[in-house]
Amino acid sequence: GQDKIVYIWDAVSHTPKHVFKVEKPAQACSFSPCGSVLAVASTTGEWWVLDSNNGLILSSYKSGPESIDAISYSPDGKSIAVGSHDNYVYLFECDDLRSEYKAIGKCTGHSSFITHLDYSDDGKMLQTTSGDYEHLFWDATSGDQITSTKDMRDVNMSTYTCTLASLSAVSACWLRRYRHQCSV
Repeated sequence: GQDKIVYIWDAVSHTPKHVFKVEKPAQACSFSPCGSVLAVASTTGEWWVLDSNNGLILSSYKSGPESIDAISYSPDGKSIAVGSHDNYVYLFECDDLRSEYKAIGKCTGHSSFITHLDYSDDGKMLQTTSGDYEHLFWDATSGDQITSTKDMRDVNMSTYTCTLASLSAVSACWLRRYRHQCSV
């Protein structure tokens, strides 16, 4: 958090499982799909990949000059998207979660700071929202904007953190969450 401390909580006991110190105030974080690493983003544009068991910083990066409000691993853990207050989403890939991450692109097109981002189930597309209520779509492998919402109509997202979405996306989120609880 803002106090430069990252807490990993035990969901059963409701107590901190791990406590790590970071160099700058933290603003956002994302576990890798397997949970072995944690990406922690700062208020200065810096972000780190930490070992989630001992807090060791495995690598560090700078994505723009401003605060990072959104960071997320792709569902397969081979890429990560970093949403910044400079209006860009920075894209990185990695062969191994514990090795160096390589910049592969930058999503440019938002008119305000990035607030949320989500990968598609297959990790090939992103949806993002920004401070001025834009909801945009991207090719997650190149950073190219997808301007046709029709092309995104049937795309399932792996998470739904974006505060703006189409009706079909919201419906899909609710159906996905509750479909196993119904006995219809």
